Amino acid sequence: MKRIKIYLVRHGEVENPQEIIYGRLPNFGLNQFGENQVKKVGGYLKSVNAKPEIIFTSPLLRALQTAKIITDFFPAIKIKKVNLLTEGDLGWQGKKKTDLIKTGIWQIYLDQPSAIKTGEGFEGLQQRAVKWLKQFLKKNTYEEVLVVSHQDIIRSLTLFLEKRFLDDLNKIPAETGSVTTVKIDKSGNLLSPIIYWESACRLLMVVTSPSAKRQFILHSKSGVFTLHSCNKFN
Repeated sequence: MKRIKIYLVRHGEVENPQEIIYGRLPNFGLNQFGENQVKKVGGYLKSVNAKPEIIFTSPLLRALQTAKIITDFFPAIKIKKVNLLTEGDLGWQGKKKTDLIKTGIWQIYLDQPSAIKTGEGFEGLQQRAVKWLKQFLKKNTYEEVLVVSHQDIIRSLTLFLEKRFLDDLNKIPAETGSVTTVKIDKSGNLLSPIIYWESACRLLMVVTSPSAKRQFILHSKSGVFTLHSCNKFN
């Protein structure tokens, strides 16, 4: 049985002094903190003996910068831009979160993202992400790949693999500078629990391990996410 390990990496934090929803707007690159997050991602991947053979990335600047930093840790790896992995188009870009709160859209997003129909909507976003996954699995010859993309692409793919409803979107962690590791077969079936790691360890509940490393239990209703540690790369 062919096994594929996919490291789903969310780009690092973005330079965004106006705090707008930047979406697919051009020229939104990583800030210094974001660059440091990605360096920690590279360190983490090396620490778990990752051997990605290729990087598939969103074509947006912040994702390309993230992919490039990761190649500092894996110099022989090639980067391939994939339009299907780009940020969602919800008609929100250029607006602020406060604008969406005032209109009530933000609460709908939190409670029932499938009800958002502007732009491609979250259903369209997930369909696009799943389309990439199915196309990849059909032609895949790799054993380990790395995908650099955006929060809702990563979360919607995770929900698809877990066979969960799209309205669980906001129950899935995918912070900037995070890695969601999935091991699947060629049909897209999960072969082991999903492992989630993030450079800042902000979403997680601390558990002290006997080795004095900090460990974290993820907030996952399904319990599919596994216990993992935040190591020296944080």
